[in-house]
Amino acid sequence: MYTIYILGLFPKEAAQFFLKGIFKRAQDEGIINVSFIDIREFSVGKHQKVDEYPFGHKTGMLLRADVLYNAITSIPSYANYHLIYTCPKGPVLTQKVATTLTKKQGLIIIPGYYKGIDERLFSLLPIHRISLGEFVVSSGEIPAFAIAESVIRLLPGVIGNTKSMTNDSIMKGCLEAPHYTQPREWMGQSVPEIMISGNHPEIKKWERKKALQQTLFWKPELLLETSITKEDQKHLQYIILNGET
Repeated sequence: MYTIYILGLFPKEAAQFFLKGIFKRAQDEGIINVSFIDIREFSVGKHQKVDEYPFGHKTGMLLRADVLYNAITSIPSYANYHLIYTCPKGPVLTQKVATTLTKKQGLIIIPGYYKGIDERLFSLLPIHRISLGEFVVSSGEIPAFAIAESVIRLLPGVIGNTKSMTNDSIMKGCLEAPHYTQPREWMGQSVPEIMISGNHPEIKKWERKKALQQTLFWKPELLLETSITKEDQKHLQYIILNGET
């Protein structure tokens, strides 16, 4: 069983938000175990504080290192888990990063709050920072959920249709081709004829061309890690010269 611990200030609300759909089913079936730890249970002093003003100025608040340390080390065999802190200083979450996070017993995720956490915690524990991008949110629960979801989806038995998962964008190293459904005609626009032709080999070729085109235009860096065939090279050269497939 793959286990994830998410530390936070609102564990009941977090559990209600996250444990639903395929994740609740995976938990009920014993594939995963997601636990939400209330860091207030490890608060200090008569006022049960988990945060303090930073030394040097009175701007913002920091989570206390001792509180978080006690919360983390209360987890049995915590050293066997990936220890993650949601933080803009870290590398951006990618599918490759998510895959590496499946290799241990599980995850312990520290959501970021306020201005962050006491830096001394990083000297005592092997905490890895992970970012979702260069933007600011009020708390780290949403980034923590995103990290957890990206990992859980990769675990055997969580996603029923594994072929659908492996065909997802990014998993293949390329963005997906456009998709279409009913109605065939809508607002003066038609579904491409190739998609309703029934010629599956040609549909597959068309989708590959469109996937290469959209990846080149929107996320060209993905092509550096994509297996490119000679046929792909011809398509890319044509796209570069003509702007479309």
